[in-house]
Amino acid sequence: MIPYLLYIVLTLVLAIRYDGREDGRHKHIWYTVTCVFLILIAGLRNGVGGDTLSYKEEFNNTLFLSYTGIAEYLRDNLFTHGRMPLWSMFMTGCRYLSDSFYLFQFIHATAVIVPFFYFFRKYTDCYFLCALLYGAAGYFFLFNTEVLRESIAIVCGIFAIQFFLKGGIKGYIGYAIFVIIGILFHVSAGVVLAFPFAQLIPIRKSTLILGVLTALVLWFAGDYIVAHLPSFILSRDSSLAQKVTNYAEMKSNFYGFIFNSLRYICLPYIVMYYSLRKGKDPHLNKHKEGFCAFTLIIGICAVGISGFARINNYTALFYIMALSEFIYLYIYSPRSYFLTRTVVLAGSLLCLGLFYTSYYPVSHRYHYEFYYPYTSVLDDEYSFNYRYDMHYESTFFDKSGKLSRTE
Repeated sequence: MIPYLLYIVLTLVLAIRYDGREDGRHKHIWYTVTCVFLILIAGLRNGVGGDTLSYKEEFNNTLFLSYTGIAEYLRDNLFTHGRMPLWSMFMTGCRYLSDSFYLFQFIHATAVIVPFFYFFRKYTDCYFLCALLYGAAGYFFLFNTEVLRESIAIVCGIFAIQFFLKGGIKGYIGYAIFVIIGILFHVSAGVVLAFPFAQLIPIRKSTLILGVLTALVLWFAGDYIVAHLPSFILSRDSSLAQKVTNYAEMKSNFYGFIFNSLRYICLPYIVMYYSLRKGKDPHLNKHKEGFCAFTLIIGICAVGISGFARINNYTALFYIMALSEFIYLYIYSPRSYFLTRTVVLAGSLLCLGLFYTSYYPVSHRYHYEFYYPYTSVLDDEYSFNYRYDMHYESTFFDKSGKLSRTE
C-alpha cells in the first residue's frame, strides 16, 4: 500500500506545483522521477494482478527448445494458445535473457510506461495530473498487471496514430508499419485502422446525439453481428473466435445500454469536447479533434456490440489526457456551467472507480484485492495465494451481473 500512496502523493504535489505552467525548475527531472518510480512499482511487484499470475506461469513454461523450429513454436502458440507471433517472440526473448520473471516485468513496464508518459508530455501541459490519473484510477493496474499483451499493442497504436498525424508518405508508411506490429502483438490493435475515418467526423454537440443513436442501432443488431463475426476473423475452432464468443456473452439489457452509453460515449465526449474548446493551440486542437472522434467511434462499438467494451483500452490515454485538462480547468477556470461540470466530473470519477468494485461471490473477494495490498519481491507467495482463487473464478465462472440479460 505504501508504494501506491507515495506515488499518489508525489504526483499530486507535482501537479499542483507544475501543471499548467510553461516553465518550472526541475519540472522535467521530476517527471522522469515519477516515470521511473512507477516502473519500479510494476517491475518489483510479486503476484499483483490477476493476469500477471497467468503470464508468470506462461513465462516459466516458455520452452522454445522443446519445438523442432521457430515456425512450429509460433504456430502452436497462435492456434493453440491464442498468442500472436511477436508476443511469443517477446516472451521467449525475455526468457532467453533470464529465467527471472522480474526482468520480464521490468522490460514490459519500461516498454509501456515510457511511451505513455511521453505521449502525455507531448499533448498536454497537465502531464503530472495525467500521471496521477494513470496511477490512481486503475489504468496502471489494467495495462501493467492485467492486459500485458494488449498494452504493448496499444503502445504500437499510439505510435501509429502519431505517424498518421504527421502526414505525408513517410507518416502513412509509419502508420501502417506500427499497426501491423501492434496486430502481431495483439489482434485488437486492428481497431486503430478506424483512426483515419475518425478524421471525417465533425466535433459538434449534435455529433454526440448521433453517436448515441448509432450505438442504439448497433445494440439492436448486436446479436446478429457477433454471431457471424468469429467466422469472418478466423475459423470457428480458433482460440480467437472462441474469445470473441466468450466476450459476447456479456450482453447488456436496456438499462445496461443507458449506463454504458453514459460511461463510454457521453462522459468521455463531453470531457474531451470541453477541454478541446478551451485549447489555445490550433495545431494541437486539430490532433485532439481526431482523438475525440476516434474515442467516439470506439465508444459506439463498445456500447452497441456485445463483447467489444475492451477496445476502449485503445482510447484510454486520450481520455486520461482530456480528463486531466478538464480537472485543471474545473479548478482554475471561471465558474461558468459549474453545476454541469461538477456532475460530469463526479460521473467520470465514479465510472473510473467501478474498476475496483467487482465482487467475486465464490472467493468472497473484491476486485481491488488483486492489487491491494501491494506485494513485492520481498513478500512470500503464501501472502497472496488467495489471488489465484480469484483469478480462477474471474476466468471460469459466470461473469453476468445486474445489468445483464439472459438469452
